[in-house]
Amino acid sequence: MAAALVENGYLELARQEARRGDFDCADALARACPEEAVELYRPFAAAGVWMAVHRLTGVLPAEEAIALVRPQAEAGERLFVVRLAELLAEQGRIDEAISVLRPGLDDWYLARALVELTAGRDRDDEVLNLLLHHESLRATVLERQGRPDEAVALLTSKLRGPDSYDVGHAQQIARILAWHDPPALLEFAAGDGREYATRILAESLEDQGRTDEAIEVLRGDPSLPELLVRHGRLDEAIELLHPLVEADPEQHFQLLCTLLIRQGRAGERPEVPGLDPFDVRMDWVEALVECGRTEEAIAALRDDPDADSGFVRARLATLLADEEAIAVLRPDEEAELLATLLIRQGRPGEALELLRRGDGKSARHTVDI
Repeated sequence: MAAALVENGYLELARQEARRGDFDCADALARACPEEAVELYRPFAAAGVWMAVHRLTGVLPAEEAIALVRPQAEAGERLFVVRLAELLAEQGRIDEAISVLRPGLDDWYLARALVELTAGRDRDDEVLNLLLHHESLRATVLERQGRPDEAVALLTSKLRGPDSYDVGHAQQIARILAWHDPPALLEFAAGDGREYATRILAESLEDQGRTDEAIEVLRGDPSLPELLVRHGRLDEAIELLHPLVEADPEQHFQLLCTLLIRQGRAGERPEVPGLDPFDVRMDWVEALVECGRTEEAIAALRDDPDADSGFVRARLATLLADEEAIAVLRPDEEAELLATLLIRQGRPGEALELLRRGDGKSARHTVDI
């Protein structure tokens, strides 16, 4: 609704709603009218809306922005700690930024900020000494220092536990090897890297234009159909998707539907007993839309056994012309979408009145300011 007001030129109405405490209106208006941003964001920042604080510190003079976040940063509020460090780093005050982050480095969020803010500032040895319990971040620093072998060794040492396997470490090892040592990536994919390294190896081969090799690497992997689709081999992808749909219909059925429609094989849509019948029908609708067969999708939604449900009405409305969509939606159930359509039709007063009454108001980000 907020974006619709601004996009359709109802700036004064957006200002009124912002003054009433609608942060989304304030945010949309500030983006359209950056000269008003400070005035728009300041009351929301004072009310504790984090996104307003973040936006406001991006437009205030540096010292004022730093002063705004420092009290809550010193109180240990992690979002404010990281924002203060970012602002200091932007001013070249990297020693202060590190000092701000240092007490909280057991928190991965703060540790990641330290790694990001010190990139290219010749502080990597110091960062490594501070990051004692974050192997992934330490490996990132080692790699950017030109020490990929040490990065891989560190991650490999923590790849397996007694009853565990660290997927994130496996993926990071594979990415490092793909960049620095492709032959070693082949070995890793065939061994401890499992399917995680195999997929990254396939991505690397595809990026090099070695598509047939990438396909062979992914034989037996459920991500292979997507690779085949990217290279126009749709019938092959369809054949692979049929057994995948049987095993995991939620993951693969919609793609199969899309490909069957594109290939003129819609009549081959399989029965999917493992998927809720409603989901089957909605996946088919989405496939029709993706293939540009919007009129068929509209007809399917109108004829659906659950056509009177809010989900189906809302999806149908997104495919119809605005006036038709307005007639489909119910003010007490789809207020936000209906309000947006009313605004686009030049009826902003009705839209705002709708949102001020009943359940529609709950969808808005309003604050007492």
